[in-house]
Amino acid sequence: LYTLELRPISVSPGDSVTSLLTINRGENFYEVPVTLSVDGVPSGVTVAAVPATTTKATTLLVAQVSGQAKAGRYMLRIRGTSPGYPDRVIVIPLVMRKR
Repeated sequence: LYTLELRPISVSPGDSVTSLLTINRGENFYEVPVTLSVDGVPSGVTVAAVPATTTKATTLLVAQVSGQAKAGRYMLRIRGTSPGYPDRVIVIPLVMRKR
């Protein structure tokens, strides 16, 4: 099977940040595609995995923040899905700093 690993994200309004999302793949899972999605994204913020579906051990998570986004701490849920396997979910903080 696999697990997901990502460090907390910290960003200011008007900025963007790219983080490395690691997919720790178990034996016999190296070429199985994993599709990633993100929930819990606050207003004024877009977060997406690039590419959203991968057979690699890493992908990028890109967060773009409008200048109108409110400062605070939000919890993002990153979900990995793969046909025939249970979903994997991690929850990480997105910290919006004041400008």
